[in-house]
Amino acid sequence: MPSSGAVTGGRGALVTAPALAVEGLTVGYGRAAPVLQSVTLTLPQGETLGLVGESGSGKTTLARAVVGLVAPTAGSIRVFGADIAALDRAGRALLRRRVQMVFQDPYTSLDPTMTVGEAVAEPLVVHGLGGRAERAAWVDELMRLVGLDASIAARFPAELSGGQRQRVAIARALAPAPALVICDEPVSALDVSVQAQILNLLKRLQRELGLSLLFVSHDLSVVRFLAQRIAVIEGGRIVEDGPRVAVLDRPQHPYTRALIEAARLRARPAGG
Repeated sequence: MPSSGAVTGGRGALVTAPALAVEGLTVGYGRAAPVLQSVTLTLPQGETLGLVGESGSGKTTLARAVVGLVAPTAGSIRVFGADIAALDRAGRALLRRRVQMVFQDPYTSLDPTMTVGEAVAEPLVVHGLGGRAERAAWVDELMRLVGLDASIAARFPAELSGGQRQRVAIARALAPAPALVICDEPVSALDVSVQAQILNLLKRLQRELGLSLLFVSHDLSVVRFLAQRIAVIEGGRIVEDGPRVAVLDRPQHPYTRALIEAARLRARPAGG
């Protein structure tokens, strides 16, 4: 398995800095109103932060900004103490290894022309990690880690179920041994029973590998299960942020209370 570490490569930053620190982040497109407005949040190392909000609230834009797919208009993003805007070429290359993303739809996030093994090994090839034999062995280990038989590596995505595909997507994200994983609605496209399996998998991987997770979701029941901390976003602004119990059991903002009530109504049995 490739070694993990701070984006800067220094052990001190890895030990002392938050996995993610966003400060005053604003993202806009042209003359339209900013999608994100002065967003500030912190993800401690080894924890899961659930980012919750309705569609259009800015959740995905924030996730994409963290992995460098969207350029901020103002503010800063620090990953293990390193300001990503100030990284040199080597630092940016290491950032791409240390921060990985699992996307919402496993039906579109995997290249249909690549076998599972090729897809999972691709990050290793891109980053020049290991030789052919080492990569093949690590792919087999990753298959086991996400609960798939190693023989699946020879198959194509179209031959797999949605849950299997999302497990493959998780394995691919884990391939370069990231320290921070961004999960953008990773279970919303799956059946409820499969959702539970993937959530349990993510919870186990976070614990066993010491990962830091930013988990983006519109579903409060999901983040209640998975996250230690929760940030609630409305209209591009963080309106509430804190430990899971404080946010969900003692919500302070009307929007948070409305989300909790909506979740309660969805969970009510039919005819109840």
